[in-house]
Amino acid sequence: MASSASSLVNSTILISILLCAMTGNSMATKSYHPKMEEKMTHLHFYMHYNFIGSNPTAIRVVEGPKNETTLFGSILVMDNPVTAGPEMETELIGRAQGFEVGVSKDNFNLLNIVNLVFTGGKYKGSTVTVQYRTRSELWIVGGTGKFRVARGYGMLKTYSVNQTTRDVIVEIDAFVLHY
Repeated sequence: MASSASSLVNSTILISILLCAMTGNSMATKSYHPKMEEKMTHLHFYMHYNFIGSNPTAIRVVEGPKNETTLFGSILVMDNPVTAGPEMETELIGRAQGFEVGVSKDNFNLLNIVNLVFTGGKYKGSTVTVQYRTRSELWIVGGTGKFRVARGYGMLKTYSVNQTTRDVIVEIDAFVLHY
């Protein structure tokens, strides 16, 4: 019983510290850098998934209970190319690196945590961290470089699906507030 109470206290302290760190981040940046102007950047790009073949960009690393319909309990890891246009031949601007977790027992729904790592173009060396559920609205929860203290939102739309090769192209339209 004492162990359970101690664990609860430790968890409460950890959650309190994390909440303080998250809420103080933007205020701290503004107080240390009062001349920083907040900017809005519109990002539009395409993320390319490939699930099979000799060089997949998204793979399942944890198999959930045998429910292929929902993928509940499964974990997938991704390192997907991000391009300026829908074709792979267009400018490669970065990689979408992160993971997806099957979170619903009742329907197909993956929770995604992804770092958009810009490797080319005017945002090279910067990142934007996003979170989203399967093919819907995304929320921007952080960033580095030119996207320091980023927050914002975006929309995901399936651009195309090739059932034979299992290639999926997702169009992303995002609005990022940052310093």
